[in-house]
Amino acid sequence: MERRDRSNAEGECAELPAEPATRAVASLPGERTRQYEELDGAMGPAVHFRPERYSAGDLALVRPLILVTLSGEERLECQLHDLSQNGIAFIPLSAARFTPGTNIAELSVSFDGVTAYQGEARVVSVRQVDGVMVVGASFIDSLMNIDDVLHLRAVKSWKPVTEKGIVIAAQPWHVVGHAEFKALVTEMRLFVEDAEAHYGEMERSLPWHVMHGDTDSSARTGLIERIRTEFVPDFVSLMGRIDQALRLASGDDWHRLKEFSIRNLQDKFMQAPLLHRTRVKPLGYPGDFECMNYMYDRPFEGQTLFGKALHMGSCASVPAQAVRARKTLIRDRIKALVESWKEDRPLRIAAIAAGPAQETFEYLSQATDIPAQTEIVLFDQDKLALSYAHRRIEPLVEGRWKGRVRVIFLQDSIKRLLTDAAIFGNLGPFDMLFAAGLFDYLRFNTAATLTRNFHANLAPGGKAYIGNMDPGNPSRWMFEHHLDWFLLYRTKAEMLEFGQAAVPNGRMEVIEDATGTNPFLVVQKD
Repeated sequence: MERRDRSNAEGECAELPAEPATRAVASLPGERTRQYEELDGAMGPAVHFRPERYSAGDLALVRPLILVTLSGEERLECQLHDLSQNGIAFIPLSAARFTPGTNIAELSVSFDGVTAYQGEARVVSVRQVDGVMVVGASFIDSLMNIDDVLHLRAVKSWKPVTEKGIVIAAQPWHVVGHAEFKALVTEMRLFVEDAEAHYGEMERSLPWHVMHGDTDSSARTGLIERIRTEFVPDFVSLMGRIDQALRLASGDDWHRLKEFSIRNLQDKFMQAPLLHRTRVKPLGYPGDFECMNYMYDRPFEGQTLFGKALHMGSCASVPAQAVRARKTLIRDRIKALVESWKEDRPLRIAAIAAGPAQETFEYLSQATDIPAQTEIVLFDQDKLALSYAHRRIEPLVEGRWKGRVRVIFLQDSIKRLLTDAAIFGNLGPFDMLFAAGLFDYLRFNTAATLTRNFHANLAPGGKAYIGNMDPGNPSRWMFEHHLDWFLLYRTKAEMLEFGQAAVPNGRMEVIEDATGTNPFLVVQKD
């Protein structure tokens, strides 16, 4: 076979005239795409194609080995300086004589043990670079497949998921044991996947207004009832079983199981409006007034029938039931207090972190008579929550209870509430003061301080109702793994403990909500 010398006088790639470009190029919007015949190649008489050269630094991720065998001599190991597909420059690591124009009997170039070139070469240059002898040589037998070397470099440079690469033990979701939790999460995944397919098929067979319209109909009522009976009970039950299995985990195991759960279920759960809003926290905190509204009276929400089913299941969970139960408890206490009021002065009530003020709205809507002059302060730091409450409550006051009921919408920061005992100024003292969900986020000392301030703002005989979620909440798995919603749970004894720290020897008790999940500490002023 005839051999061809591909070197030029300087040891670089041979310069060949460039061929006209023949590949179409993408046009910008509004531009006409040119035809192949219209494309221009490189311009100018001295422009020629030259294979790209790669320095040793460019190929640092692939370990090069250059072995040179001169005529009848021992193989010499050399260090890579740079190379291209038709030539190489190397640095001899031992004394050897190289003369331009002479042949190298065998030149072997390999990367990570894979041979890229092996054959005869010709010395085309010997030069000094930074005081080091660099020998330029061209390949004689063939061109080097530089693409293979670059692909090998790409493989080596790819960033693995972990330092150990793709192995089970290195994954953030892997943990030894906890078979019951893993099995139940997998069962939940299969359950919601089947529900998604089932309700997707059903959705395609129903008119849009049955699923998404605002008008009630027998078909819509039947659809809601079907989801309530065939999907919701198993969803809520399985949620509780997963929660129980998770309580056996702690530390790093807990966090790895969180990754396991998220990988399996997060994409499904986020189709439920309640779960999505709580996770995303558009107002900066979980459980905002819109989340409360979902739980109070908007259980059939979602962009798809499957999303609505998940939303309905979430609104049927125990903590959502507790939110409705505590609202009912407070509403009924307001009603009983108003109906039993015998004082000549106005009755004063304060709702702290009032949110949508559902208990106040329901009481004013349902009451047939309000015999006592009543003043209600709705305090919240969220302007949107107060705006929503105002839109619903103010027309009720004006239309039904004008002259009997006065509602004050007070916006201020929780920070000031926690530090300023006089924040309510001359609006008190209060005969009833309640905070249904705020204490779920307060540490012991802060809870005690705020309880003390509440007590100070009570009229003689007045009561403060302080709610706190119980540690038995069977949806903590959902809250903490999928919603990043962490509460400071307290037992009844722990609630009494911060109450006693706030008002030593004060009159207090703990009363249950209907679910037993959101009890209230009741502190009374003598």
